[in-house]
Amino acid sequence: MKNHGWKDSFNTIMKKHNGYSADGGKAVSYATQQQRREVLLQGFRDLRELGYKFNTVMAFRGAHMAALAKKMGSWRPVGRHHSKPH
Repeated sequence: MKNHGWKDSFNTIMKKHNGYSADGGKAVSYATQQQRREVLLQGFRDLRELGYKFNTVMAFRGAHMAALAKKMGSWRPVGRHHSKPH
């Protein structure tokens, strides 16, 4: 059986967790699931373009997030769980 590395681990995690809200409390729509999947896949594709290679997505660390943020320019998390800067 061929090892597909990070894609196999990505798909396993998506199958287990993508159907639920961040706190795991409620189901989310198919559109939300698709959007999450695409955003996360693009992030891993971008990291590969930057030279990062993963055998598993569980190897993702803060340095990888910093590299993505740098690639995107100025990045700041947004949403109801993050406070606005003063």
